[in-house]
Amino acid sequence: YKYHLLLVIAFLLITCGGFIYITFRPKSLFIFNLVEAFGVSQWVDELRAICSTFSIPEFIVYSLPAALWTASYLLIMYCTTKHYSKEIRLRVSLPLPVSAVVLEVAQYFAICPGTFDYIDLLCYLVPITLFIIYA
Repeated sequence: YKYHLLLVIAFLLITCGGFIYITFRPKSLFIFNLVEAFGVSQWVDELRAICSTFSIPEFIVYSLPAALWTASYLLIMYCTTKHYSKEIRLRVSLPLPVSAVVLEVAQYFAICPGTFDYIDLLCYLVPITLFIIYA
């Protein structure tokens, strides 16, 4: 039962992150190609028009989705590796979110494209840290 609840929470987290992305982020992002491909552009445009009246802090629009997606991924990994030791859970689960941290730091040093942001880095590190503690 506990794992089912965690999977529901993971689904809600990723859904919230996706909602923020498609509602408030610029339409130049790749996700809008998918929106178009799935034929839901009109629905998304209507949703964006309704939500455009809200003033959302930049942290929520640009950084929070990373935290939500990272937490969602780690919850799913926690559930799918429930029969393994903590060491195995960490080895299997951490490479993807740690690579996001590495890419964020690489942006700081202009090694890869993008804009480094301490808040983005924190949004990756908080779920990772909690996962390491509780896995």
